[in-house]
Amino acid sequence: MLNISKGNMYGMVSHTWNPVKGACPHACRYCYMTRYGTPQKLPRLVESEFHDDLGIGNIIFVGSSCDLFAEAFPVEWLDKTLEHCSKFDCNRYLFQTKNPSGFQRLNYSNLPTDFILATTIETNRRYVEMGLSPSIDSRVWHLIQAKKRLGCRTMITIEPVMDFDLDMMIDIINECCPALLHIGANTHPKVKVSEPDSEKLTMFIAAAEKMTEVHIKPNLKRLVD
Repeated sequence: MLNISKGNMYGMVSHTWNPVKGACPHACRYCYMTRYGTPQKLPRLVESEFHDDLGIGNIIFVGSSCDLFAEAFPVEWLDKTLEHCSKFDCNRYLFQTKNPSGFQRLNYSNLPTDFILATTIETNRRYVEMGLSPSIDSRVWHLIQAKKRLGCRTMITIEPVMDFDLDMMIDIINECCPALLHIGANTHPKVKVSEPDSEKLTMFIAAAEKMTEVHIKPNLKRLVD
């Protein structure tokens, strides 16, 4: 079902659409999908979603509740999703993943005209709360390669922001050169993450704003005030 975007979503996104549902293989401990404590079902492609009218002039986050590009998922799931998006080519689509190596499957013959590719980079470090998701180095490299190959707009989301090494995080943004950068804080009520102090975060934001368009989520206020 095409859903109107609400809650702690990106301000630019008007709708979300999730043809793949169930437990994400990355199993990040902070994932908002786990905040209710109810075990999720096995991941599956929901055929009824492909009857949805995705409309005109929308900005749709595809796969907001489960990572469509996870290595464990059949490529056919992605192909069918992209085919349906391309039928509604007057929208803009956001494809976000913690496994941007999956972007290697994309080409202009299977993509809608207007799209943004995004990845999550919570930190330059590795924390147990990041579950089974690919390494930060891998995410950075594959996002850069996708941008070079497709010449498309890219986005990085730093959410939840975790404590980081300032110089290294600045280098990551400089190297990736995303068109958009979103920064937000952890909101999972039962999971605590290591967070940067206000001074470090403020310095990072100031540096990032010299390189790209930065969007600060309201939930970040408790870390920078």
